[in-house]
Amino acid sequence: MISHSKKPKSRRTPPPGRTLPNRVLRPFFHMACGPFDDKQYREISGGDKSLNLCMIYGFLYLGAVICFTLWTVFYFDIRWFLGGLLCLVLAVSLHRYLNRMEPTRFNTFDRETGLCCFTCGFWGNIKNEYPFAECEGRISRSARRTGASCHMLYLYHPQLGCEYLFESISGIDLCLGYWSFLVQYMDKNAPLPDVPQLEQYPNRTPGLGSWEDWKRKAKAPNFFDPFYQWEAELNRNPKLDIAYYWAHPEEAPWKQKEEGPAKTSETTGG
Repeated sequence: MISHSKKPKSRRTPPPGRTLPNRVLRPFFHMACGPFDDKQYREISGGDKSLNLCMIYGFLYLGAVICFTLWTVFYFDIRWFLGGLLCLVLAVSLHRYLNRMEPTRFNTFDRETGLCCFTCGFWGNIKNEYPFAECEGRISRSARRTGASCHMLYLYHPQLGCEYLFESISGIDLCLGYWSFLVQYMDKNAPLPDVPQLEQYPNRTPGLGSWEDWKRKAKAPNFFDPFYQWEAELNRNPKLDIAYYWAHPEEAPWKQKEEGPAKTSETTGG
């Protein structure tokens, strides 16, 4: 079941990065905004009102800097000074309001139903809901303007495209840890991930252990990283990644399904 408040994107939209397997690749890491239970996990949505107001706060502060700069350039014109003062007062007021504000819009992952719901849009009026089992995790790497490397984690659905999940500038480990947590949590037939918020439930699994254990194991000479094992598997069989079919569209499964009925009718007509 897929529900959405806007027309779905084409499944021919190329997904970013490379696909991730539904496996535990790192110790568990999560981005929960408060306590959660064994039924539903939620995180702050990118469409939350507080995040949108933070952007407005940034523009107001920038406007104040520009106005005060122009005030000095244009021979201390009082209009630029008053404009900068107004922007500064609004920015300070908005900052104080944001400090008291609680998040109201969330992305939810329901373990019992297997559905994930994303709240999108500036006003939070767009909701995409679809089964987690129909999605795949994707990870991409890019560089910021400062030159720092950045890894980004997405959830990709063939019809709705990509939903942003997490970004890390400290390496790939946290992105893989977050994906490992979601994979373990959303499988209702598997034990829960062993994280402090779920310690009251008996059916838990430590996965790959703590991050301290992971760092110690990674130094062993016979250590095999599950993520790089998956990378080697992808290199041997690139068709495991759906992005392969954008480079080879004639082999795409959906193209064969679309051409199948047409070829059958041509054969019948001949």
